[in-house]
Amino acid sequence: DVNESAQTGDVIKSVTMTPYEVFVDFRFDESKVEAGYEKYDSLQCVMVDADGARIEDRVGSFSPAGYNLSRMTFYYLQTLTEEEHDAHMGRVRELSEGALKEQLVSYLEENSVRKIEVELGDYYKH
Repeated sequence: DVNESAQTGDVIKSVTMTPYEVFVDFRFDESKVEAGYEKYDSLQCVMVDADGARIEDRVGSFSPAGYNLSRMTFYYLQTLTEEEHDAHMGRVRELSEGALKEQLVSYLEENSVRKIEVELGDYYKH
């Protein structure tokens, strides 16, 4: 169980891990929406593993293969306009690949408005 939320009311309810799939249960709680944030549209979530590798998911579900899931970090980037969204996500994609990969976490740390860390050490199996 995680039960942490971002300014838009997006809640990470829980993370469930099996040997074949990881499922992040994202919810919405209107009581957690902070003034100035629109429901869903003003933040973009980027997940990284304990080694700083970007986690590619499909609606909160992904294979654990190739990730160090002893810890997951959820970074929320403010994307109030389509231009902001495209700029952030373009930079995230660029930094997720090749020689620039080590700079991804620094970029996310500098540009995120919310960070949620989920320690999975006891649940993570190598």
